[in-house]
Amino acid sequence: FIGDDGGIDPNNPTDSSANTVINTLNIQAGVLLFVEPVKESDLKISDNNSQEALDRYISAVSPIFKNYIFNPKILSGMSDPDNGIRVAMYSYQRADQQLRLMEVPSSWKTVHKNLINTSNGLLQSAQYLTRDEINNDPIKSLYALQQLRGPLADIPIIATQIITLAKSQKLAVQ
Repeated sequence: FIGDDGGIDPNNPTDSSANTVINTLNIQAGVLLFVEPVKESDLKISDNNSQEALDRYISAVSPIFKNYIFNPKILSGMSDPDNGIRVAMYSYQRADQQLRLMEVPSSWKTVHKNLINTSNGLLQSAQYLTRDEINNDPIKSLYALQQLRGPLADIPIIATQIITLAKSQKLAVQ
C-alpha cells in the first residue's frame, strides 16, 4: 500500500509500487539467505586416492549423509517450528563441522563441497523457521521456506552423485 511517491496510500496501490516492494523484498531476502559456497581452501583435500583412502572416506561420510543430511525423521520434523527445527539445525551444524574436519580424496572434492553447501543451505533456511522467527518476521520466514526448496532438491542429486562415483571407484556405499 505504498504510493508511487513512497508514502502510505492504502486506497491507491499501483502495479509499479507493488512491483517495487516485491523486488526490494526479493533482493533483501536473497542477500539474507545467501549461503557462501565452501571454498576448496576450507577443505582438507588429499591427493591420496588409493582404495584404502577411498574406503575410509566413504565409511566416514556415509553416516554423516544418512544421519544428519538425508535423515527422513529430521526432514519431516522440520514441519515442527519448535523442537523439529532445532533438531534439524543441530544436525546441519554437526554435518558441516564433521565434513570440514575430514580428509577428502581429491576425486571426491566436488561431491564433498556439494554436501557442505547443501547442509549449509538447509541450516540457513531452518534458522528462520523457528516459532520465534516466524512470529518476529513472518515475511523472512516465508522466504526461508521458499529458499528451502533448493537444498532439499539437491539431496537426491547428491545421493546420485555419491552412488555413481562410488560405483565407478568400486566402493561399497552403506
